Amino acid sequence: MNYKKILTLLFPFFLMVFWSTLAIGSERNVRQITLKDLRPVFMKTLFRLSPWPSKELEVSTLQAYPSRVWVPEGKVSFHVEPPSNSSFLGRVSFLVEIKVNGRITRSVRVCGRVEIYKQVLSFALPLKRGHVIRKDDLVSTRRALSRLGGQVMSDAGKVVGKALKRSVRAGQAVTPGMLEPPIIVKKGDRVTIIAQDSSLLVTVPGEVKQDGARGGFVRVRNVMSHREVVARVLDSKTVKVIF
Repeated sequence: MNYKKILTLLFPFFLMVFWSTLAIGSERNVRQITLKDLRPVFMKTLFRLSPWPSKELEVSTLQAYPSRVWVPEGKVSFHVEPPSNSSFLGRVSFLVEIKVNGRITRSVRVCGRVEIYKQVLSFALPLKRGHVIRKDDLVSTRRALSRLGGQVMSDAGKVVGKALKRSVRAGQAVTPGMLEPPIIVKKGDRVTIIAQDSSLLVTVPGEVKQDGARGGFVRVRNVMSHREVVARVLDSKTVKVIF
């Protein structure tokens, strides 16, 4: 007789009997904990620990691992172990300890995707390094902060007029690290050099020896004395020697 074949055929029956017995017992002696019970625990913990305003948080795809557990009848409470290092954005995971009458009986990991959506500035079209940004180069889009690397910008007034440090793609979010003051004097430009102290103002013609932005320092040659000095760029026509 092929006992192995018989056992294979009877296994589903034994399995059905086992689960039926467990279900009958569970109804009488144990309580089932599911995601419905764990969702409020996750949300309360998130709102308590997150540095973000709770009204701005959006939680999706909340899941529990395992999806359901059985615990003995009694007074059920929950203790949450928060992550040690977390921005509480993106995939957030809490280990929830389930206690019955004060004793830990089971642990469940509850995970969800947490997002804050903000209006941020993005580039409307591809732009090359050195381009001075105009208002129509920008669009405002609603983006999830967890999917944006680093600090992003939302105020067009702080972006328009700045130059790009590197080329950018259409749709790329604007970050401070992409921006720099635009070049307003270039090597070879003729400018006026101002030298001033409390009692004397001297102006002489000069030639810029390197590109420079407003407020930056450049080397400038005094075309009268042929001496080079370092001066601060005031505008496209004027530099000032700082004593």
